[in-house]
Amino acid sequence: MIIRSLFSVEMIQQPMVYHLDREQKRGLRPIFLSYRAAAVLCIVGMVGSVLWSNPLRLKDRDQQSVIPGIYQEILLESFDSLPFTERDIRQNESIRAHLIIKEDYPAPLPDSGRYLTVEIESDGPDALQVFFRRQPVLRQHTRWFSIWAHGMKLPGDLLILVEDTRGQVHQLSFGTLNFRGWRRLTAEVPDHVIQYDHVPGINEALKIVQLIYRPGPRKRLKKDQIFFLDNLSASVREKYLLQNP
Repeated sequence: MIIRSLFSVEMIQQPMVYHLDREQKRGLRPIFLSYRAAAVLCIVGMVGSVLWSNPLRLKDRDQQSVIPGIYQEILLESFDSLPFTERDIRQNESIRAHLIIKEDYPAPLPDSGRYLTVEIESDGPDALQVFFRRQPVLRQHTRWFSIWAHGMKLPGDLLILVEDTRGQVHQLSFGTLNFRGWRRLTAEVPDHVIQYDHVPGINEALKIVQLIYRPGPRKRLKKDQIFFLDNLSASVREKYLLQNP
């Protein structure tokens, strides 16, 4: 009888204990949620204070993803304001080139009128160098260079030569001209190209030295090559005031 009565008491009291636990959970749920919200706000405040005390320490590509639309495109050379001639190129015995400004087949751009035509006679892999009479100078931070090119299934590559704020020269590739028709080509400026100012208050510049065309490997070399260039531009933003590391 004692065992039976104890068993019956457990059977009667157990649902009551479970019922009370569930009610307690319901009552304490708003308190737990308020504590959780307070903890989240505390963490957000700590992260914000760290970022505020160390501003703009993120890399440029991270800044671009955090703050979209901060870059703007500026035109560096339209190839129609000044005539380009043989004195604007460097060539040797294995490559001979002619530069002509034309306007009969412009790029598919609203403001495109004239463009640069490059005609090459090549017997070797030597590169053709095209200089600018007015050297483009960029005092903003540059992320990309873009140029419109008209290829004719050529095996060669188009590059741009830039000088950073430390005086070091870098070759950036637009890629191959192995296509037909007009196409916009882009060359990204990597992080090792130094663009920040060394002395506060002195806005140092990134300089465009020249364009380079490499005709391609000898076994794929075409003796006569021709391509068009139009609207060299850059995607830039204002420089950040970074702290010294």
